[in-house]
Amino acid sequence: TAAGGQNGYVWGGLAGGSGASQTVSFPNVGSFTVTAYSPAGGVFAASNLATTTVTVSPAVTTNTATGTQITVTCTTTLAANTVTGWCLGNRTLTSTYTVLHL
Repeated sequence: TAAGGQNGYVWGGLAGGSGASQTVSFPNVGSFTVTAYSPAGGVFAASNLATTTVTVSPAVTTNTATGTQITVTCTTTLAANTVTGWCLGNRTLTSTYTVLHL
């Protein structure tokens, strides 16, 4: 979900389309990129491109055993020109979510 853009959003990478949010499926094991920006319009310039990398492992199929750990890791950079970047500096943010296959 994106917020704060004055001219809607354009999504790229695995999340194609427009609008404030996109639902993305990660069908295979691996790393995937998702991007978003707000285009120029009226008195507003285009926003910077926000990019995140999503890594999924292991591959999950109908044969994946119950109880197998599935890990999704999202990584993005907080650039100095973002709203909170001025007080936090350039940082890489990583979130890892692990669930058991049911």
